[in-house]
Amino acid sequence: MPTDVSQEQNYPPPISETPNCPICGNLSVMLPQTWRQCTEWRCSACGHQWNDGKGAAFEAVIAEQRQLTVAAGEKAVQLAIASGLDEGQASELLAALAAIGTALRGQWSPVWIETCNAAHHAIHNAAADDKPRAFNHWLDDWIDELLEVQRQVFDHLQPLAIKYEIASSEQWLSEAFEIIWSPLRPGYRAWIMAVLEESPAPEWLWITRGHPQSIEDICARIEMRLIRDPKNGRTQMLSEAVLAITKERARAGGSSVAQPQESAPALRGAAVATNVPPEVPTPGRIIFTKRKGRTFAEKPFSKAALLNTYEALSRTLVQVRAMVIAQKGSVSIEELKNTFGRKELGRAADDENWKTWIEIFAGKSPATAKGAALVFLENKTTQPRGSLKTLLTRARKEKR
Repeated sequence: MPTDVSQEQNYPPPISETPNCPICGNLSVMLPQTWRQCTEWRCSACGHQWNDGKGAAFEAVIAEQRQLTVAAGEKAVQLAIASGLDEGQASELLAALAAIGTALRGQWSPVWIETCNAAHHAIHNAAADDKPRAFNHWLDDWIDELLEVQRQVFDHLQPLAIKYEIASSEQWLSEAFEIIWSPLRPGYRAWIMAVLEESPAPEWLWITRGHPQSIEDICARIEMRLIRDPKNGRTQMLSEAVLAITKERARAGGSSVAQPQESAPALRGAAVATNVPPEVPTPGRIIFTKRKGRTFAEKPFSKAALLNTYEALSRTLVQVRAMVIAQKGSVSIEELKNTFGRKELGRAADDENWKTWIEIFAGKSPATAKGAALVFLENKTTQPRGSLKTLLTRARKEKR
């Protein structure tokens, strides 16, 4: 597992307003950001240089992540040896785990930055009484993103357990997941610190959901949701993976010869191997294709695919809406595409859609994210809105 600084996560604090020089009072200029993770300023008049004082906290996060990455690498070696493989297979397995970890960290950063900056702007601009509710909302949204990333880890580990005929698949999957995920946990705390951008933490934080006593309590809440979520939680995904492995072995007739396996789906935004495409449409969602600069929904699609797509688009449009409102409609189409291009929404939208969202979210009474998602699907599927609502209602009932 890589341990050099270039493989560590970059946790940039959200951009603050340009401060005045504490010495002479003139406007300052921001210096290029360094790996120390603090924003540095220099006075354009007297030359005084200082930083925002947040570097130490983020350095502590990075130091913890470095230690966990090294420990994960050592555990990966032990797991490969304990899997009962010969030297060549153990080396292959170790390389595969390292590749998954590297690709996952490449995906983690944009997810972290997208949700963090959107949350920071929304909470900063919220009224005092609304800040706890805004924090709960954005924390839930970020955890939803983490659940998607977490599922992809299991999607990659499952084929490895089958390929190398791991005997105790449940224990192996648990240990392999922990090796890949453990270096990312410091990011929970870093996300909260960057969103709040206050030290000590504001008083309203302690009246958010669960009435936490510390930031570590909130981190524990994040971890519990990642474990217990009924649809995408770690416990549920582990059970699904073990069942899939059992079925695959039964289908293969219990042969002692390892069967050729299909490549695991690529982590969003980064390929694990050169023969794996960088992006694979998520199963169970509508597929969008582009023709002459415009995107269209492929037909037919199931009620479940419609519901999954609608929920994914709504979650991202919440962030788009917050970004447009925070920048008072001055955000550009390219800026939105750069920020959300890796999302399901980014793959489905064309320039006309981005322009429309800026217009409807920048008005005096901004449209809702769910309403915008429904109008978007109406246009892309060419189905009446009433029909789409009926299908969504039926899909929710079947899902229960």
